[in-house]
Amino acid sequence: PWEKDIMTETMLPTKLFEFMSLGIPVIAPNFGEFSRMLVDKQTAFLFSSVERIPRILEGLYLESSVLNKMS
Repeated sequence: PWEKDIMTETMLPTKLFEFMSLGIPVIAPNFGEFSRMLVDKQTAFLFSSVERIPRILEGLYLESSVLNKMS
């Protein structure tokens, strides 16, 4: 996982936009540019601690309709 620093606060990886354009769900940390560019449960799934990632993945698995809305 990324740590908060000047680089992670001010950059967005190109892959983020590639995934979004292909309809692939984005799971991203809820800080820095991510939190300014993405809306939780609308354009991406944001987490503030890595312990939340398994719950996000489980939710995506159980609620396939969410995937259809985002793609």
